[in-house]
Amino acid sequence: MKFGMSTWFFQEYSVSDALKKIASAGFSVAEIWMEHLLKTSEDPYILRKEAEELSLAMTLHATSYDINITSVNIGIRKESEKQAFDAISAGRKLGAEIVVLHPGRLSSSRGSVDECLDTLFNVFRMVDTWAVDENVFVGIEAMEKRAREVYIYPEDINNFMSQGWKNIKLTFDIAHAYTVMKPYEYLKIINKDWIGHVHLSDGNEGHTHLPLGEGNIDVVETLNYLNSFYSGNVVIEGYIPGRGYETALSNYKYLLENGFL
Repeated sequence: MKFGMSTWFFQEYSVSDALKKIASAGFSVAEIWMEHLLKTSEDPYILRKEAEELSLAMTLHATSYDINITSVNIGIRKESEKQAFDAISAGRKLGAEIVVLHPGRLSSSRGSVDECLDTLFNVFRMVDTWAVDENVFVGIEAMEKRAREVYIYPEDINNFMSQGWKNIKLTFDIAHAYTVMKPYEYLKIINKDWIGHVHLSDGNEGHTHLPLGEGNIDVVETLNYLNSFYSGNVVIEGYIPGRGYETALSNYKYLLENGFL
């Protein structure tokens, strides 16, 4: 497995500087957040060259704040679809190995799960076509157990991923899985071939995306099991304001001390 960090740890800096900090902390993968790229307006082609010079593989996390690709509000849904396409296009320019996209969710607690899922499937048929056209893989992210989410459980993944997508994979988030069950148990009941990307952080009953070793997740056991069949990118999440580099180093130390680097 190859370990990396999200540039969102360094959102106070340019994306270019974030790439340098991720590389200097010892990681080999950087996940650019689209919000970060939109904030700084840096040229994706230049960032791609800089990442290559730093020997960093790159992934991209599509915009996720204030959007919902299954919204019952048509205007919100159309804008969310546009931003998904923009992220896929940016992923091509960056040379990203995968573009992470959040699934939709209910617009209200009284919404219909079946109608939301129907919309989700329809939107992702478009997303799959866009991904093929742009020669980019998209990783739909399994979410944590919380109100209004509809893509949470292993059965949700099995239902969605069995549709025969061409360029859609699963982004497995270890901290999200922990809100359902022990992550390595979760991994045992989904098709491992679907996993195209992994997000890593610690967590507890009240918080997701904590630094490694600061929560209750069996991180070592989960990574050992994951390592038995997965050789792709594992990107650490968990932004702490003003402590980006410190957190990066502590996460690197944890992985090193536990034999993953």
